[in-house]
Amino acid sequence: MATLRARDEGQKLARKHTLMDAGWSLFLESDGNLPSVAQVVKKAGLAKGTFYLYFKTKEELFLALLSDAVERFFDKIKDELSTPSINVDSLIDTFVKQISEDQALTRLGCIMSGVIEQNTEENVLLHFKLKMVQMLFDVGEMISVAVENAIKEGKPYNHIDKGTAARLVLRSYAAFVGVAQMAPAPNNIGYDAPEFSPVKLDIQADTKAIMRALWQEAILACDSKPQF
Repeated sequence: MATLRARDEGQKLARKHTLMDAGWSLFLESDGNLPSVAQVVKKAGLAKGTFYLYFKTKEELFLALLSDAVERFFDKIKDELSTPSINVDSLIDTFVKQISEDQALTRLGCIMSGVIEQNTEENVLLHFKLKMVQMLFDVGEMISVAVENAIKEGKPYNHIDKGTAARLVLRSYAAFVGVAQMAPAPNNIGYDAPEFSPVKLDIQADTKAIMRALWQEAILACDSKPQF
């Protein structure tokens, strides 16, 4: 298949996103396996050689998809933290809502270490991880400042530094991914059986419960346990 080379940055970016959209669409249609490069370019209507102008492997394409999803997530969290004082319930709701609505955060997060990392160049992987760490610390700094403002308002919170806050956000994400992996899908055997109802995980409700426990432990003063 002959494909005209993209001549400007706008065309290059559009072509890159065409490949990413095709890859994501195929991934959603599959049983969780990454599509091949041949499948991606066929779906995108581009030549196979075009793929390698933007990505060295199919795993690198999916790392780019995860990177975009992580940026969208942190933008939403920063918006929530733009008010002077922290509202933990609202922050948790935004956290869970954003991850629930952006499947890349869970479905690709689940296979990051076991699949995506295994065939991605070290420098590309390191760039992604350093960017993620920086975003975690940026949000951690905002949480630390918001908690300090809440303390000044008389709320019974503990001081929290940006590193601890960043780790709290990462733990919360890990909790969501873990619950998502264990929660039964509608096509699972026994999904509707009443015997399993008491132990059937609800992704949003159970993640919020875990997050509230994590955030209470980190922020609330030991001698005060009011509800957020």
